[in-house]
Order: sequence, then C-alpha cells, then structure tokens
Amino acid sequence: MYRHDPTLLHGSVPLARTQWRPPSAESEDEPSLFGLRWRLIERIRREIAAGMYDTDERWEKALEGLFQALEEQ
Repeated sequence: MYRHDPTLLHGSVPLARTQWRPPSAESEDEPSLFGLRWRLIERIRREIAAGMYDTDERWEKALEGLFQALEEQ
C-alpha cells in the first residue's frame, strides 16, 4: 500500500472533508475554496431539491449548445 503526503497531492482533490469546507459566514465576499463558488453551488442544490432546476428553457439552451458544438467538429 502506498501512503502519500497530503501536501504533495496533484490533480483533483476531494472536497468531502469537512476541514476543506468554506466558512459559513454571510458576507459580501463569496467564500471561495479551490475556485468554487459556494453560494452558487448551494443555490443550485436547493433548486434541484425543489424540482425547479431542470426547466424547458435550460434544456433547450443546453441542446442548442450541444448541436452547435457538434456542427463545429
């Protein structure tokens, strides 16, 4: 079994560990950890849980982007 020093990690770093979570203080500056926008992530999680995230407009926009990407290839 290999043991790696956590300060030598390269590539993706799992964010499940509680000590890597951003502080929950409400401020004007959005807390950022590893470049993640936590308020946006939490808002999207709430919308998904409420069933409001997958709208017809979002699907249409996503499909248009997909078709455009496929045409450019």
